[in-house]
Amino acid sequence: IKDLNDVINFSDNEISKLENFPNMKRLKGIIAINNRISRIDLELPKSLPNLESLILTNNQIQELGDLDVLGEMKNLKYLSLMDNPVVTKKYYRLFVINRCPSLRMLDFKKVKAIEREEAKQLFNSEQGKELQKSLVKTFEPGEMPKKEARPYQGPSPEEAEKIKEMIKNATTLEEITLLEKKLKNGITADTPNNDNEDEMED
Repeated sequence: IKDLNDVINFSDNEISKLENFPNMKRLKGIIAINNRISRIDLELPKSLPNLESLILTNNQIQELGDLDVLGEMKNLKYLSLMDNPVVTKKYYRLFVINRCPSLRMLDFKKVKAIEREEAKQLFNSEQGKELQKSLVKTFEPGEMPKKEARPYQGPSPEEAEKIKEMIKNATTLEEITLLEKKLKNGITADTPNNDNEDEMED
């Protein structure tokens, strides 16, 4: 992979691990919807130091420990893990917010100041640090997750193709994120964006 793009789309493949990226300082966004990703390479933050957007909707990430590496992505602003088993874990949202101080939007919902404070209070005390250690559980190398991700629910095949084409032609991370939200929620490509709902901050 050459460092020529701001955004790379790996959607609808059979990728099981997000890995093997060379040093790519230009890359700011990865879209990897509808894969089988269960792990994120620990070297990814070093390879992609300027990554701002990571869209991993409908994959197979299982444990909070598998997300611990996200804390090393210092510029990460937009993250989607919807339709991954990990989102059902207790403290999931607060855990991610605590690990990723730069995050502005998680699963297409704004990260609010009150959530940051709640996450800080939960995890930054001595008792909280022990809680965080107990939550960080990862698979042994080579072990595959047993639980399947939920089936992907979205728009009609025709509408999905239209939105995917729009995603490919999008020029900003904001456009890509909004289009991916439409793809997930079954909203038609021609539906106007609601600026008052989950509006992104600059």
